[in-house]
Amino acid sequence: MLTILGKTCLAYKGTDSTKKGHRGTMQIIADTDRCIGSGQCLLKEPTVFDLDEEEGIVVLLSSRPTGSAAERAREAARLCPSGALTVIED
Repeated sequence: MLTILGKTCLAYKGTDSTKKGHRGTMQIIADTDRCIGSGQCLLKEPTVFDLDEEEGIVVLLSSRPTGSAAERAREAARLCPSGALTVIED
Protein backbone atom coordinates (compact mmCIF):
# COMPACT_ATOMS: atom_id res chain seq x y z
CA MET A 1 0.00 0.00 0.00
CA LEU A 2 1.03 3.57 -0.51
CA THR A 3 -0.45 6.98 0.15
CA ILE A 4 -0.87 9.53 -2.62
CA LEU A 5 -2.24 12.94 -1.66
CA GLY A 6 -3.60 11.47 1.56
CA LYS A 7 -5.38 8.56 -0.14
CA THR A 8 -4.57 4.92 0.46
CA CYS A 9 -3.70 3.14 -2.77
CA LEU A 10 -2.54 -0.30 -3.84
CA ALA A 11 0.25 -0.44 -6.40
CA TYR A 12 1.92 -3.25 -8.28
CA LYS A 13 4.40 -3.37 -11.10
CA GLY A 14 4.23 -5.71 -14.05
CA THR A 15 5.62 -6.02 -17.54
CA ASP A 16 4.11 -6.17 -20.97
CA SER A 17 6.11 -6.36 -24.17
CA THR A 18 3.49 -7.78 -26.50
CA LYS A 19 1.68 -4.66 -27.70
CA LYS A 20 3.18 -1.85 -29.76
CA GLY A 21 3.59 1.29 -27.72
CA HIS A 22 3.42 -0.65 -24.44
CA ARG A 23 6.93 -1.91 -23.85
CA GLY A 24 8.70 -2.30 -20.54
CA THR A 25 6.98 -2.10 -17.21
CA MET A 26 3.57 -0.88 -16.19
CA GLN A 27 2.22 0.13 -12.81
CA ILE A 28 -1.40 -0.32 -11.80
CA ILE A 29 -2.64 1.94 -9.02
CA ALA A 30 -6.03 1.40 -7.37
CA ASP A 31 -7.43 4.28 -5.35
CA THR A 32 -9.47 2.37 -2.77
CA ASP A 33 -11.04 5.57 -1.42
CA ARG A 34 -12.43 6.39 -4.86
CA CYS A 35 -13.62 2.88 -5.82
CA ILE A 36 -17.42 2.49 -5.88
CA GLY A 37 -17.35 -1.31 -6.23
CA SER A 38 -19.02 -1.56 -9.63
CA GLY A 39 -16.94 -4.64 -10.48
CA GLN A 40 -16.24 -3.63 -14.07
CA CYS A 41 -12.52 -4.30 -13.54
CA LEU A 42 -13.23 -7.80 -12.21
CA LEU A 43 -15.45 -8.57 -15.18
CA LYS A 44 -12.79 -7.30 -17.60
CA GLU A 45 -9.79 -9.12 -16.07
CA PRO A 46 -10.40 -11.47 -13.12
CA THR A 47 -6.75 -12.57 -12.96
CA VAL A 48 -5.71 -9.00 -12.05
CA PHE A 49 -8.69 -7.59 -10.13
CA ASP A 50 -11.08 -8.78 -7.45
CA LEU A 51 -13.52 -7.14 -5.05
CA ASP A 52 -13.06 -7.28 -1.28
CA GLU A 53 -15.94 -9.34 0.17
CA GLU A 54 -16.46 -7.08 3.18
CA GLU A 55 -15.84 -3.61 1.76
CA GLY A 56 -16.80 -4.30 -1.86
CA ILE A 57 -13.85 -2.36 -3.24
CA VAL A 58 -11.12 -3.28 -5.72
CA VAL A 59 -8.28 -5.61 -4.75
CA LEU A 60 -5.28 -6.10 -7.03
CA LEU A 61 -4.42 -9.80 -7.41
CA SER A 62 -1.57 -9.82 -9.88
CA SER A 63 1.67 -7.96 -9.44
CA ARG A 64 2.81 -8.74 -13.01
CA PRO A 65 0.04 -8.78 -15.60
CA THR A 66 1.51 -9.70 -18.96
CA GLY A 67 0.33 -10.15 -22.50
CA SER A 68 -3.42 -10.05 -23.01
CA ALA A 69 -4.08 -9.79 -19.24
CA ALA A 70 -2.05 -6.57 -19.14
CA GLU A 71 -4.00 -5.14 -22.06
CA ARG A 72 -7.33 -6.07 -20.44
CA ALA A 73 -6.10 -4.44 -17.20
CA ARG A 74 -5.42 -1.25 -19.18
CA GLU A 75 -8.92 -1.45 -20.65
CA ALA A 76 -10.38 -1.97 -17.16
CA ALA A 77 -8.69 1.23 -16.03
CA ARG A 78 -10.18 3.09 -18.99
CA LEU A 79 -13.66 1.69 -18.22
CA CYS A 80 -13.63 2.26 -14.46
CA PRO A 81 -16.71 4.44 -13.76
CA SER A 82 -15.19 6.06 -10.67
CA GLY A 83 -11.72 6.57 -12.15
CA ALA A 84 -10.18 4.57 -9.30
CA LEU A 85 -7.71 2.70 -11.54
CA THR A 86 -4.63 4.28 -13.05
CA VAL A 87 -2.06 2.62 -15.31
CA ILE A 88 1.37 4.22 -15.52
CA GLU A 89 3.58 3.07 -18.38
CA ASP A 90 7.27 3.19 -17.41
